[in-house]
Amino acid sequence: MFTESAEIYDAINPPDAQRAERLDALIRQHHRGQPNTLLDVACGTGAALEHLRGCYAVEGLDLDAGMLAVARRKLPDVPLHQADLVNFDLGRQFDAVLCLGSSIGYTRTLPRLRQAMATLARH
Repeated sequence: MFTESAEIYDAINPPDAQRAERLDALIRQHHRGQPNTLLDVACGTGAALEHLRGCYAVEGLDLDAGMLAVARRKLPDVPLHQADLVNFDLGRQFDAVLCLGSSIGYTRTLPRLRQAMATLARH
């Protein structure tokens, strides 16, 4: 979807360290134990992963190959998966799963939204 703007995406939506700090605080506040692993679904160019990889073992997932190409250049050591947030299966669970911005809206229908929420919860 964003392949044409992937190279300039961070200039349009600059990475936000303060937002990452707030996310970290929320995750730690609501997690029952010590959270160690984090999956960013619809990670785009990996902006949130850049800030959170110092706190967690992070992975990212996005449907768009162009966005993932930018993320891979910035985060060569981070596992990044190309898949649809509605029905992906990484075969494991994470302590925290994020889906930031308005990405969840791309599910477009109520049944697909429900399926995406179940997929995120399963992980």
